[in-house]
Amino acid sequence: MIEKLELHTKHGALKIINDPNFQISSVDNLYSYDRIYGMTNNVSTQFGIFTSNDSILLSNSGGISGLHDNCYLLEDDFLFLCVGNSIFSLAIPNLELRWQSQVDTFSCFGIYKIADGFIVHGELEITRINTTGKIIWQHSGSDIFTTSDGIDTFKIENNIIYAKSWDNRLYQFTLSGEILM
Repeated sequence: MIEKLELHTKHGALKIINDPNFQISSVDNLYSYDRIYGMTNNVSTQFGIFTSNDSILLSNSGGISGLHDNCYLLEDDFLFLCVGNSIFSLAIPNLELRWQSQVDTFSCFGIYKIADGFIVHGELEITRINTTGKIIWQHSGSDIFTTSDGIDTFKIENNIIYAKSWDNRLYQFTLSGEILM
């Protein structure tokens, strides 16, 4: 798991860090933030985001999210980021929260761009949301959507979503939510 992502936008550099030990009332925090979005109690995931002018902390419950290539999307002047059981949408460069949407019961693993929205690979659900975070459809499986080896657990190819559950059952969904397998 990565501890830091360094992204480049047309507005400049954007850094995302995993800050699991941040506490609001502590004077011993490694980083300070201009604003905090999300939950302040019983949090499982905390990501700090920094630009040259702003810093925020995104804090949420659910399972622990990690930083990796599929946990975020940069699109135009917006950042979409998996944090716990939700997707957060932020405006760039000011890091203002546009919306937050809980899209999985437990944890969001990845977010993928499709026409008119996104597909979210969650631990317990595969979800399609629109560009404002509204859930269009959602499907669960027989178990969590990952495998013991973590290989080939999720992909979108030729407008078909392929997801494997822990018991190695393969699921296929169309982008409109129809179950194929």
